[in-house]
Amino acid sequence: MKTIAAFILSVALAAPAFAAEPMAGPRKMGHGVSVARGHDVFIELCALCHGVKGKGDGPRSTYFHKDQYIPDLTIEGFVEGRDAELLTHIREGLQRLDEPQLAMPQFKYILAEDDIKSVLAYIKTLPAKAKK
Repeated sequence: MKTIAAFILSVALAAPAFAAEPMAGPRKMGHGVSVARGHDVFIELCALCHGVKGKGDGPRSTYFHKDQYIPDLTIEGFVEGRDAELLTHIREGLQRLDEPQLAMPQFKYILAEDDIKSVLAYIKTLPAKAKK
């Protein structure tokens, strides 16, 4: 019995060491708007669906419903003149299908406004990067 209790105690004390690292970033603390910060947030939170280069080919896109659509953000002109709309999509997410099939989650609860604007600033660089 003492061996079991000792084992349980050792696991409980070691648990914090095995806990997943929290996601890097401010989460509701602003850092100012920057393309570099937008890149970091995009890679961390958006690339699973949108892909590392923004082509809509992230690994999670494989499992999407046939009616779900992930835009290719690298297409010339796709993001031009749509700042307000895209900021709203990042904040509020997109729901094109019935629950629970959300096309894009809301980020307004986990990202600072500066981070949301930084993601947009980064997304706006993707068409030029695709040309290279």
